Order: sequence, then structure tokens, then C-alpha cells
Amino acid sequence: NDVSEYVYIIRKGKSAGISAKPQIKIYDNLSGFHTYAVNEKAEINGKRSPDANQTTYEAIETGIVASLEIGSDGEVKAITAATKYGEQAKRTYCKYASAFNDDKEGTLPFKFDADTIFFVVPEDDMSDDDYGGVPEYKDGKTFNTQAYDCDPDTDFVKAVVLTVDGEDLSSGDNAKIGIVTKVSQVLDKDGQSTYSIEGYSQGAEFRHMVWQGASVTNVASDLKKGDVIRFNKNYSGDIVRVELLESLSTKNTLINTGVNTTDERFYSAVMEMRKAVISNEAKYLRHALWLSPTMDFADMTDPVYIYADIRNTENINAQFNDYYMYDRTAKTITHASIDDVVSHRQNAQSPSIVYIQSNAGIAQILVIVKD
Repeated sequence: NDVSEYVYIIRKGKSAGISAKPQIKIYDNLSGFHTYAVNEKAEINGKRSPDANQTTYEAIETGIVASLEIGSDGEVKAITAATKYGEQAKRTYCKYASAFNDDKEGTLPFKFDADTIFFVVPEDDMSDDDYGGVPEYKDGKTFNTQAYDCDPDTDFVKAVVLTVDGEDLSSGDNAKIGIVTKVSQVLDKDGQSTYSIEGYSQGAEFRHMVWQGASVTNVASDLKKGDVIRFNKNYSGDIVRVELLESLSTKNTLINTGVNTTDERFYSAVMEMRKAVISNEAKYLRHALWLSPTMDFADMTDPVYIYADIRNTENINAQFNDYYMYDRTAKTITHASIDDVVSHRQNAQSPSIVYIQSNAGIAQILVIVKD
């Protein structure tokens, strides 16, 4: 027999045929999705037989954390639901206390430690492929939470469910942006065919496999060197969501799209640049770039800012490290710096052409495209 630590029970159903058996679909942080048949004599929360008015199928709860006992025949022999601690509610993440505090009066707060298992679960109208994404836990951010099994000796809970929406997983600080250097077809740990994506993100090299449970395989198979992507990983470090933002290997038309939104994309000439400007709050230095898709000063955008030196602030995540040089002739992608950017004011014949993905004027990645 195989006893799981904790899994999340997504839904239940019945197998096809005359002798239909109850089935459950579960999510495990390490191994992904599984569908199991449930033995008609299975124990549900310690009871071998449900009461007279309830079948085994009806006794199975969904949308909960539980442990399973799997028999040698692969069927579930026992389901034990974890004990809820407090109610499902919005709570505020407190980094320094390793806790989620009450967001309203009367909501029970809870603490966690390194052994606490977190399940990231999408809202009902989202795809199963959104399970397992890793939100960024920012101090003071609010999450929809349900805690389970509080240890009376330590006061730490053993499992937590975070119910997230599409915005939590697909944009902003929760997703990473990078540039692809290589895509390979590989075998995962179970010998199943998938893809490995290599590139640069946040100033460092990365290599992640595409998780088998994700529906992004077709997108991954079409990626190539020079593609700028936005991606999310699960707890195992595998990619569960990927979005192609721009394919710079074939991009020739200058554009400015989504200006003054959270999803700005610039492929433009750098017209003016001011380095290391002190911010109004005097907390950091930042570079300012003015861009134009026509190489005309009359069509310049508002400045796009790059945080260069963070001081006297806890927002160290704003430190910008994502400078890259993509030489399309040599077919190389390397680290770069602000000193590699040449403005039209400096060289009217050959200003830098850059791709910048930004959020409301704050750069997230800068790629100098050189032919």
C-alpha cells in the first residue's frame, strides 16, 4: 500500500460501464495530476461504510486537502480529509512572522514553516493547467487562503490552499520574463517526452522543463532563440504557463504598443537617454529612455525608467538586471549593460534598436537588437 502525505482533491466522477466505480482526480505538488478509482469499501475519514443514506461516492468531499491510501491494485483504499483550521478567507501575508494575518475582524490567522505544503489552486473558471503556479509572496499582499492541520505543539499549519485568479498567475510580479537561447526536446523524470527551455531571466541563465500536465507544449515546441517569453513555474521548477511576447529573430517593424498600461511593448529606436537620474523620493537612481518607432523626435514616448541603484527602500526586486545583447548576424545572446545603449542624440546614424517589455513605464527586460 502507498500512503500519500497530502494531495488536493479536485473533483470526483464515475467510470464508464455497468459496474461504474467512483473516481477522484487529485493534484500532487510533486507529480501533478492523477485519476484514481475508489474502492466501494474504501474508508472515508475512518469509516469503512458510509451511513445507510450515503454511498461511498457521495461521502467523498472535493476541493479539500486529504491523504490517500492506495492499494496494490491501484485503487484508493482510504481517504482521510485534513482538518480545516479557520475558514476560507482573504488574509494578508506577513513575511517577517511567516504568517497569514486576518484581513477582517474575526478571521483566524495562521503561521507556517518550511515544512508546510502549499497548494496553488485556480478559481473555478480557470484551466487545470493553472494548478501549481508559484505566486510571489510579497509582504502585505492579500491571498484567498484555507489552512489545514494546525500542530498544537508548534502552532504551525501543515497545509495551505491558495485560491488564485488568472491575474495572480499570468502577469505582474508573479510571472517571469526572459529571452530564449535554446529549446530542446527531452525526456522528463518519468521518461515522457517534453521540452527544455533555456535562456536568460533576471540577469541569470535558466533551464526549465515544460511540465507534462501543462497545455503549453505546442507553444514550447515553436519557441526559438531570440523569443521573449513570460512564464510561470510550479513548485518543482517546471514551466506550467508560457506566453510568447515577441519573436526578435524575425522582428523588423518598429512598434510601440500598450503604452501607459501594465503590458507595454516597445521595439523602437532610443532617441534620448539620461543615466542615473535621482528619483523624487531620493531612494534610488534610475535611467530614463525616450523611444520612437519612427526615429522622429516628435513621436517620442514618455520616458521608460530602469531602476539602477536601490537605496533606503525594501523594494529590492525593482533592481534591474535584465540587459541583453542579441546579435542576429552572429546569432548570439549575451549580457549587456546600460553603457551598451546608444541614443539618437549620441549617434544619429546608428542609434540602438531595443525591445523593452515594461509595466506602466517601468522596464522589465531590455534587449538590444543588433544586425
